[in-house]
Amino acid sequence: MRNVFTFFGVTLTLYSCDNSKMYRPTFMANSCIKEINRSYASIDTSPISIYKLDEIKKFEDDSPKLKVSFWHNNSWFYQGVKNFDHFDNTKLFKYESVDCPDGSDKNIGITDRLKKIDI
Repeated sequence: MRNVFTFFGVTLTLYSCDNSKMYRPTFMANSCIKEINRSYASIDTSPISIYKLDEIKKFEDDSPKLKVSFWHNNSWFYQGVKNFDHFDNTKLFKYESVDCPDGSDKNIGITDRLKKIDI
């Protein structure tokens, strides 16, 4: 009988520790992201791609989504809602944090600035 309780205890513990629903963002809200690997495009004709992560939202299905804007011609253009792993580095796409071209990342509060620090 003790083995049955141990089995159920271990099973419940492993089930509750499922990491698939955990999300740790690569970039913070109100930060700008630059695409650094541009091997898929003609470098001479393509401008540098800079994105702004406007907000990280949780939706009804409990999955986090990213609201993203794109920098073009000295203005931000809303690009839409993207999956939470949109800015994860892959073989084709690589990203890094960069200062926003319009300085909008300088106006964020102290708590958001502290969240940006890598410890």
